[in-house]
Amino acid sequence: MDFQVCIFSYNRGPFLDNCARSVERMAPNWPMKIYDDGSDDPETLAVCEKYEGAVLNPRTDEGRYGGLHVNMQRALDEAEAEFVFFTQDDHQMVRPVDEHDVLYIRDYFDHFPEAALLDPTFLRGHRRRSICRQLRIWPDFPGYYQVINERWKRRSVTMYYTDVVVAHVGRLRAAKWTFLTGETANADKAREYFPRMTRMAHPFSMNVPEVPVYRGKTKTLGVSLAERLVGRGVKPYRTMTPDEVARMRGRDLTVYPFAEDFLATEVPVQRPFVFNSMNVRWYTCGLHKL
Repeated sequence: MDFQVCIFSYNRGPFLDNCARSVERMAPNWPMKIYDDGSDDPETLAVCEKYEGAVLNPRTDEGRYGGLHVNMQRALDEAEAEFVFFTQDDHQMVRPVDEHDVLYIRDYFDHFPEAALLDPTFLRGHRRRSICRQLRIWPDFPGYYQVINERWKRRSVTMYYTDVVVAHVGRLRAAKWTFLTGETANADKAREYFPRMTRMAHPFSMNVPEVPVYRGKTKTLGVSLAERLVGRGVKPYRTMTPDEVARMRGRDLTVYPFAEDFLATEVPVQRPFVFNSMNVRWYTCGLHKL
């Protein structure tokens, strides 16, 4: 088995269903496994029941990340494939993966023998200006890496690690890799273990926009207001057409793969895309913090 997909979920049933169905459509030959972090939402549990082998773990109280990284470690320990695509319930595969992508992934890890991670997501348009300053094209490989000025603050996320990633299982295990709690902690660790992470030239995954942030038992006024304004439902991407995929692959790499330039949603959403529903309006975010 060359590739498999591991989806991590918690109490977002409709989003998990959208993510899992996108994997079935876009990567039908990649075995998929769901790792759930103790959901008590009937919708989420119903989705998990649909898929054979879903792992229902007891809830781990690790702050904002819950048991995500505990589950990622379990998925790594149980992986039977050479490469694993780690993803989450609020993400979606937006186009079919094909032999071009398989060859690209293999070529990447062959070209960078010390690398263990590859970022397959589109870029976020709301950070377009800063990303354009930071992103570089590898001189001898069709992909991108980031150079971030760390004069004031050390930042490793997206430069060395992200939670949604294609991982080389053998290299993680050879490094005796264990996931820490928190994306930043794992990014700092990856900085020590592996070279700078590459972003795919032709990505295939992206966060869905305007995702409700509430996953606890109480809501702030800001969260309640945001739900009234933008709703709680999934706002999925439309699958890229063959022509759209060909256009993306045929572009000059100086045209960076921002999601807003290549993806369309099935329902109207704010542009540039906003991935936290509270940030759709400035005052809902302010109310939540207050």
